[in-house]
Amino acid sequence: MILVDKYIYAIGQKLPLKSRNEIKTELKSLLLDEIEAKYGENPSEDNIKRAITEFGTPGSVAKKYSNSSSVIGSGFTDLYYLIMKIIVGALTIAFTTIFIVTLFTENPAGLDILKALVQVPLRVFQASLGGIGTLTIIFIIISRLCSDKEIDIESEWTIKELESINLTQEQESKIESIIALILIPVFIAFVILYPEFIQFLENSFEKSGLTLGNKVNMDVFKSFIPLFVLQGLLQIVYQIMLLKKEIKTKALYIFDASLSVFDLLVTITILKLGTMFIYAGGVNNGIFSYSTIGFKIFIVIGLFTGIGELLSKSIKYVKKEIEEKKSFM
Repeated sequence: MILVDKYIYAIGQKLPLKSRNEIKTELKSLLLDEIEAKYGENPSEDNIKRAITEFGTPGSVAKKYSNSSSVIGSGFTDLYYLIMKIIVGALTIAFTTIFIVTLFTENPAGLDILKALVQVPLRVFQASLGGIGTLTIIFIIISRLCSDKEIDIESEWTIKELESINLTQEQESKIESIIALILIPVFIAFVILYPEFIQFLENSFEKSGLTLGNKVNMDVFKSFIPLFVLQGLLQIVYQIMLLKKEIKTKALYIFDASLSVFDLLVTITILKLGTMFIYAGGVNNGIFSYSTIGFKIFIVIGLFTGIGELLSKSIKYVKKEIEEKKSFM
């Protein structure tokens, strides 16, 4: 009964992540028992629709299992606390790494080492306050934008809303999203708090006796930091929604593709901007010359990888659309 599965999925989007699967299993069993009791073992499609309508809208059913009336939707609460822990953990890793790098680059001694060590938890606490505050605002906005609008408008909901749900889509890997939500805050923290890590890596590379064809112009790089942070925040929002939805919906495909296009535009802008890199001899020898050796090579690789990923996502989306149309024929 695919209509029942879609209905249970719709309810699941309103349930807390922690107990979602158990509740969905229980609700499906209750609904199927009710359908069989009323209409027998072989109910018609109209019988199933009538039973679902009588069972209640997805939101009203989910509310029976969610006693909280917090500003963050109950379906997002567990995810909110998970991301909060990830932020604190990522910032701890970031500031600890910065502390270790400082020990090797600045060679502090005695009391200076102790002061730097004490600063680690203080900076983690201060940055966590800002990060959690931003996270809270993001989740409040997401809760309001997604609340009862996709498939559960309490006063207007009809069973036809279930037709837009495509259960042929495979579930996305939660591990990948969680890893991304750990690494992205670390990246943001590094870019904001220690952008000089690029110079540290360049200097370390040259100490090996090898020569760089170009070096990053730190003044220009720092002007791009707000844009890098925006990219990271948008990716965080996307990964949060992916964890919440469990499957990659049409809206998430479009959002993901838009992020990929945005990333490509940023990458192309950096490559075309002649002032981003300082070339050996002061000459810009082009993207594919020997002067590419340096951080620029990673950006060039990122450009081609991004183009490949965008094409792959587009093909995958078209295939999903074809499969979805076939499922309704």
